[in-house]
Amino acid sequence: RTFVAQKDAVAKMKKDGVKNVEWLPLACCPEAHLSRKEFVRKQLGDPLRMDLTEQWDWAFVGYMQDNKAEGYNNRIDYLDALQKAIPNGRIAVNRFFEAMSLVYCKARLGFNISIKKDLNMRVFEVLSTGVPLLTNRNVHGINDLFDEDVDYLGYEGIDDMVEVAKVALNDETFRRTIGENGFNRVRASHTYRHRMETICEAMKHA
Repeated sequence: RTFVAQKDAVAKMKKDGVKNVEWLPLACCPEAHLSRKEFVRKQLGDPLRMDLTEQWDWAFVGYMQDNKAEGYNNRIDYLDALQKAIPNGRIAVNRFFEAMSLVYCKARLGFNISIKKDLNMRVFEVLSTGVPLLTNRNVHGINDLFDEDVDYLGYEGIDDMVEVAKVALNDETFRRTIGENGFNRVRASHTYRHRMETICEAMKHA
């Protein structure tokens, strides 16, 4: 059996003659992608406490990709528009594991724009921090795993992105509910332990 991380790759591989292809999405690692509460618990008794207050309205951790090819989302354009509309944001590069999680935990929204409409790692990582995920809704497979406006906030296009972000930022109860729902959903079913269990179960019947 062959597992692929992106849902749309299943049909492509079958077309190329690969048999027994299954979709096995990416996931989160709870030990590395911590929530604010987990950071607090981890610091108990530690005199060097991290500042875990919400400092930014939104945060993005990743690479700046200026891709203007047809059919692709241009990350620079989206981030530029979001920064202009909601200036109190944080963009960070070369942050991984706990350092990445800490950036998101200091924000009210965790932003994602999937360049190829792929269900990227950031979706799972942001959800694992308990920070509400704001992502483009045309991601292949996202609604097979999560529910929009329940587990995450979706948008289509730059104008909608700004509007959805502003609505969420103005409703703290709604925003926190989204964050909690997304956290519970991803931790219950979409960690790398879950993915390994699927692979190991498949090997038993190989």
